[in-house]
Order: sequence, then C-alpha cells, then structure tokens
Amino acid sequence: MSWIRRRHAAVFGTLLLAACGEGGPTTPRPRDLVIGVQGGDAQIGGPSAPVEQPLQVVVRDVTRGAPVAGITITWRVVEGAGAVVTPSSVTDSAGIAEAHLTLGPALGTYRVEATFQGNTGLPASFTARAVTAATISRIVPARAGAADTITLEGENFSPDARDDVVLFDGIRGTVASATETRLRVVVPPCLPPRNVQVVVRLGPLSSAPVPLAVTGAGAPAPSLEPGQVVTTADPDALACTRLPAGATGATYLIVAQNATTVADRPMPFELVGLAGGATAPAAAAAALRPRGVGTRNAALDWEIRLRERERRLDRSAAVLAEPTPSVHGVQPPQIGDTRTFNVFTADTQFTKVTAVVRAITAHAIVYEDRNAPANGLTTADYQRFGSLFDDPIYATDTAIFGAASDIDGNGKVIMLFTPEVNRLTPRGSTSFIAGFFYGCDLLPPRSCAGTNEGEIFYALVPDPTGQFGIVQPKSRVLETVPPILAHEFMHMIHFNQRVLVRNAPDESLWLSEALAHEAEDTVGGVFAQRGDTTTAITFKSSNWDRAFRYLKDPPAASLLAFESPGTLEERGAGWLFVRYLVDRFGGAILGRLTRTALASTANVIQQTGTPWAVLVNDWAVALYADDLGSPTVDARYTFPGFDLRRILSQPALGGVFPLRPATPAPGDFRLTDTILSGAAAYVLVDVPAGAPPLALGFTAPGGRAFAPETVPQLAVLRLR
Repeated sequence: MSWIRRRHAAVFGTLLLAACGEGGPTTPRPRDLVIGVQGGDAQIGGPSAPVEQPLQVVVRDVTRGAPVAGITITWRVVEGAGAVVTPSSVTDSAGIAEAHLTLGPALGTYRVEATFQGNTGLPASFTARAVTAATISRIVPARAGAADTITLEGENFSPDARDDVVLFDGIRGTVASATETRLRVVVPPCLPPRNVQVVVRLGPLSSAPVPLAVTGAGAPAPSLEPGQVVTTADPDALACTRLPAGATGATYLIVAQNATTVADRPMPFELVGLAGGATAPAAAAAALRPRGVGTRNAALDWEIRLRERERRLDRSAAVLAEPTPSVHGVQPPQIGDTRTFNVFTADTQFTKVTAVVRAITAHAIVYEDRNAPANGLTTADYQRFGSLFDDPIYATDTAIFGAASDIDGNGKVIMLFTPEVNRLTPRGSTSFIAGFFYGCDLLPPRSCAGTNEGEIFYALVPDPTGQFGIVQPKSRVLETVPPILAHEFMHMIHFNQRVLVRNAPDESLWLSEALAHEAEDTVGGVFAQRGDTTTAITFKSSNWDRAFRYLKDPPAASLLAFESPGTLEERGAGWLFVRYLVDRFGGAILGRLTRTALASTANVIQQTGTPWAVLVNDWAVALYADDLGSPTVDARYTFPGFDLRRILSQPALGGVFPLRPATPAPGDFRLTDTILSGAAAYVLVDVPAGAPPLALGFTAPGGRAFAPETVPQLAVLRLR
C-alpha cells in the first residue's frame, strides 16, 4: 500500500457550515459561473408558431471545470414583438436548462437572452427567424441524372444556401447557390433511376412537392465483400450513400452512431432508404423502436449519490508524503477488540456505531456492529470474507488497478458489517444496498468531519426479521457481499490513485463505474480459472444482466452517462465498452486508465492511442458482429476474450441475443430515432439481386444538418 500524510495548511476566509451533512466545516471553493448556448440557436420557423428545437443553455463553474445544477435561468425576448418564451427554468445535473420559443406574427429576426443571478459572463444569446414557406414553380430541366445540377425557380427561398434544405424523396441534395427566387442544386449522386418528389424545407416549413424524373445513376456504388466494414463521417457521404446488390443480392448491417465526446448531446436522426423504380415519396416516418426510459434501483442510486458527494469534498489537506505512524497506534487490533466508527446514513448525516473485531487476515480486519441481529454471521463466515478479500480480490485488484492507500498505517482494509447499511434500503424496495466505500474516510476532518481516517468497506448484516429494513437472509449476504467488495475496493484504489497520489479531479462517473464493474468481472475470471464456476458466475452475472438490458435498446442509453442517478442500461454500456478495451488492448489498459490524472474520453484516447470516434465505431460494430459465425470479420470488430452472443443468450437472460436491429420492409423506408452520446442504432436491410443500389441518407430529421457537438458516423457491415 502507498503511504499518505495529512498536511494542514492555514485556511483563511469563511468556512462552510455542514449543510451537506458532513458534520463539520470544509473549505469553500470560489465559484466563477458562466452561461453558454447548448443548443437551439439560429432556428427558422413560421410566424406565430413555435420553433422546432428547445433553446438550451449550460451553466459551468469555470474554476472547477464542471457543470452546475440548480441554477434558476431567466429568459427574455430582447428583439421581435409578440414572441413568447417559456418562464424561467432550473439547470439539471448536467448544468442544462431549456425553454421553448414561439415566434411573433411578423416576419424577420427575433432574439432571446438567458442569464441568471450571479452570472460573471455575458448572457447566452439566441436568434430565430420567422419566414413563409418556399414555393417551387418549376424545375429546369424536368429530367436529370444523379449528380446533375438543376435549377429550382420559385419564391421565398433563403439567399443563404445553408438554410435551404432540398430533398429528393427525403434524400438531401447540395445547394450550390441561392437567391430568393432561384436555387442551383446538385441532384443526390446516390439516387437510383426513379421519379422523385422535390421539396424545399426552411426549418419546419416545406414547399409543395414538384416531380423530377431521375434518368441515370451517378458514380458506381462501392463494393463490399461479406464481412467487410466501411465507416464514414463525411457529411456529404452520410447524406447520400449507396448499397449495391452484387450478383446474388446483399444484406447489410447499418450502424448509425453518435460518437461525440460530450455528455448529454442527444442526436435525433432520420435514416432514409430509396429503392429503384419507385414513383412515390418514401413511407411516412416511423419510430425505430419504442423508447426506453432505463432502469434504476436503490443500490445504483445510493452509489451515485456517494460518488457525487465525494466530488464536493475539499481534498487540499491530503498530499502524498513519507510513511507516518498510524493515527490509531502502531499496534494492530486483536480479536475481540472494539472500536467506534462514524457511518454515513441515508439522511446524509453520520451515526456512531461500536463494533468488535471478528476476524483478521493478511489484508483485512473484519468488524461486526454490536447492534447486529443475533444468530447472524459466524466467526467462520467473517473469516471467509477476510480470506476472499485477501485472495483473489485484494491480490487481483491491486495487481491490475494499482495500490490502495494506507492512511491509518495498519496495512489492512477494514470491513465493517453493520445494520446501518441495511437501513439504507427503503422498506418495500425490490433491490437493496449491500455495501459501499466512501472517500470521506480517506480525508482528514478538515475535509470531512465524519471521516474514520482509514480504508473502510461497509457491508450489511443478515436481518431475517426485517428489523432494520427489508428482510435479509444470511444466504443473501454471503452471496452478494463479495462481488460488491471487489467493486468498491476498486473505487477505493481509484480514489487513492487520482485524489491522494495525483491530486487530480475525480474520474467521470461513467468510466469510474465501468472500471469498478470490470473489477467484478476480472475477479470472477480468477475463480473461473480455478475451476470454481459457481462463484465466478456470482461475480460476473450482474454485469451480464446490465449488458443484456443495454443491448435491448442501444440508442436509448448513453455511454457517457451524466444524468444522476443513472440507469442499469448505462452501466451495461460502460462495462461492455471497458470489456471491449480489455480485449482489444490487453488487461494492462485497466491500470493505465486508473493511474492517471486524465478523465473520461481524454483518458481513454490517451491510454489507447486511438481516436474516440474510431473506438466508438469499432465497439458498436463488435456488439453485433462478435461471434457472428459467418461471415468472418476483422478482429477489431469482435470481443476475442468474451463470447458475447453465447453468454447474453443464456436461458437465464431470456435465451435470445438482445441486440435485434430494426428490419424495414423491402423498398423505400424512413426511420427516425434519437441516439444518445456514445450510443448507436442498428438497422438490417436487404438489396435484392438485380435491383439497383439502395440510396441511403443519414441526416438530422427533415434532411437538416446535425447539431453541433454531435458526431454522426455510419458503419456498414456486409453480412451476405
């Protein structure tokens, strides 16, 4: 273990009261809050009509480099008569607040400002324009080939070509030049020969359709062999690409992705497919699949609360230094010795408990709360917990992730079994909190008055009558605590490596939790290697369940989860991503991700030496392509050390692999959905033998450009 010494520097200024339940003062951090535009700027709408997208702002603390929740935003129309913006709103945990704008009756520009009390910068400013719908009077020529340039004559076009969205049965063309009465437009080069309907959209306003005969194909479609993958992020290629049939027909997996590095950047999209010979517009838009809201439980909520509270603790008193004597004396405790502990409670306060030493092993001291129900865990049970922690949990986690701290100088981790953990689970809950680690214990009283100044894992006790909460049989405690111990010990190591050793900010929640879940899986792998399949499954099965939940609806769960308290599906995504990194870059990647001051996507990029968009793409394809059987795909699109399809198709999980792409009917289709940050949507399409290539358009809804800070990319895997 590493050794830590506390250095108490002089602190001047006002001390915060213990409003957060830490039971004592902390040093306040100065806050320099600013507001910026998050989304919804520069929109177009009709007079007296709402604009399509909400106006979104984000408030950040520039001192800490973090978003700020709970800030009341004031919105004001500063230009344009008759416009209405919704009342004030409050920022969420991502620092984001939004309002909805309805334009006034007059044509022209409207401007809205958003600010808040205490803003140290400029207000966030939005503009919007009220326009009338465009009209196409004729197209010259009336027949054209794909990639030819045509002229649209009419009225109310925007002279700014970026505003005019010209759609050919839903596929966007390129506007080469624009005036209020004339547009020069390149016919989408991916279109097959067919009669199409051409419309001009200005925001949500669309012209009446005018027909155009597309008489010839554009450039030859690129050819893919079964098992090959091609990925594009070029906006023009995304808006118009082609999937050929080949000699015998082809089946393609389309993986539409939002590869942003920014949390909370949902990306609405539209995927349009056009077959040859059709004489009508594509079918009406349909949802890709029903949207899920995610699954939460008591244990997840509690842990995220702890991790977020750790971020608010002052760490300035903790610095890496030379070994010092234990604050509790150099002599280790003996079996039967007692000690008083502070235990963090559900009402964010501390309560004192007295506990007795029940077992001592090489790396653990196991205490039992004197208030634990009688006839619970035996001395042998406590000895078993200590032995399991020694080997393989302690040995595995420290070898892979790095050293834990030893601020109390006893060379061990304390395991405190107390009914105060049982009390954390609300009565009537269908899930429960089995144990936790809280970084407060690794800080001095100046930072957290309830600290025990030592490495402690808190665990529940058997409670067969439900005296302290829901009924907890002994068998459940014996089964559930060890995997949680592996998970929470990784958090303990992580806190040491980032906060105490490197004086760095905390890791992002999504990656911190993903690494802790991988600790469970890795320890389970040790049991599997030893032939203890039952225990291995106990450590691994919760990750399998979360991964299964995620793959049932991948676009709906963000890899870069930010919103508290998060969902099981988001944790499933995070664990599958880290599991992929292990398979692709080797197990040493886990230690590199842990022992660093970098965070989130910057951390992953640095430790892998690979661009984020490439990692997201390859992982997203691997989620479907791993263990596919036929065709064979490149190893980068697989999990070489994890039989994904077999494991997630177990009878206990339902017996069917959960990732089931949307499969539109043959012919034209239009699918719409929203992909959250770091997520992907999956579609399977067939192109029959002898048919012209399928034209494919991937854009924001209505053919518009994607919003800033989203990173759209499209992977296509040919399956046959």
